[in-house]
Amino acid sequence: MKKITVANYKQDAYYAPIVRAVENLLREKGSVAPVELFIRMDLLSPESAEDWRRGRISYLERVIRCNLGKASRILRILRMHAHDLDLKPSLTVYKRWTKGSRPLLRFSKTGDRNIEEAYARHFVSPRKKGCPSKEGAIEVGKSSPISGRRPWMKHVGKLKDLHKETQRINRVIEEAFEVVGSEMWASETSD
Repeated sequence: MKKITVANYKQDAYYAPIVRAVENLLREKGSVAPVELFIRMDLLSPESAEDWRRGRISYLERVIRCNLGKASRILRILRMHAHDLDLKPSLTVYKRWTKGSRPLLRFSKTGDRNIEEAYARHFVSPRKKGCPSKEGAIEVGKSSPISGRRPWMKHVGKLKDLHKETQRINRVIEEAFEVVGSEMWASETSD
C-alpha cells in the first residue's frame, strides 16, 4: 500500500466511499464521527458499536471488520477530506452507556493517545443541520475544492503568507501518523 499524503489521498480506493459516507452524515447530522463512518462503510455493525458503548466489548478495533492498517488509512483520509471541507475538528469523550460510574471507552487495544484521539475526533460542519446553505457554508456534494474559488477567499484575501505554515502543519501531521502507523504494525505483529 502506498503511503497516504495530502498530494495523493484523493486517488486512494477508499476515498470515494469515504466521501459518500461523509456527505450523507453531514446532510443528516451536521457532523462526522469516525464510528459512524465505519458503520456507514459497513466495516462496523451498529450492534457491535452499541455493545462497545455498553462496555460489553473491551475496545472498538476488536469488532471493526478490517485490519488496523485499513482503519488507520480510512481515519487519515477522513481527516484530510474534512480539512478540505473546512470542517471543524472536535475531540469527543466517549463514556460507557451504563448506570452508575461511566468509565471512558477505549478504541484501541494499546490505548495509544494518538490512535484514541483519531477515533474520538469528530468533524463538525460550520453550517448547522437543517439550516439553508449560506455563502461560506459547506454545501454537501460540492466537496471538491478545485471547482471554483473558495467563498471565504474574497473576505480574507489570498492568504499566501500562510502557505509555509500550512506546509509545516502538514509535515507535523505526516510525522504523527508515521508514529501511529509503525506502532499499530508493531502491535499487529506481536499478537
